[in-house]
Amino acid sequence: MSTILLIAALALPTMLNYLSQIFRFPFPGINLAPILLRVAAILYAVALFRYRFLDIVPIARSRLIETLKEPVLVLDTDERIIDMNPAASSLFAIPVTGVIGMPVGEIAPDWPEFITLCSGRTTKKAISSACGRG
Repeated sequence: MSTILLIAALALPTMLNYLSQIFRFPFPGINLAPILLRVAAILYAVALFRYRFLDIVPIARSRLIETLKEPVLVLDTDERIIDMNPAASSLFAIPVTGVIGMPVGEIAPDWPEFITLCSGRTTKKAISSACGRG
C-alpha cells in the first residue's frame, strides 16, 4: 500500500505539470502542479507514518535466525524474552509463543550462570563457565 501511495504522490504533480505544459489547460499561464505538491506531501506522510515505509523490514529473521542451529534469545532491558528461535525453544522445551514476555530466569531456573550472563552483570569467568569453556 505504501508503494502505491508513493507512486501516486510522485505521479500526480508530475503528470499535471506535463499536461499543463503540453495542452495549456485549464488556465493558460498558471501551473497547477505546485498545488498538488501539498497532496503529494500528505500522501508521503501517510506512507511514512501509517504504513511505516522506512522501517526496517525483518527479512533476515526468517532467513537467518529461524534456521540457525544455535539457540538465540532476544531480551529487553528488563531481562524479559522478546523473541527466540526454534533451537532455543527446543533447548528450553518451551514453545516460542508461550515464552514471550517471560523473565529469562523463569525458563532456566537451574542455570544460575546463564541467568547471570543474561543479566549483563557478568565477568569473563562467568561467561566462560556459562558457555562451557570454564
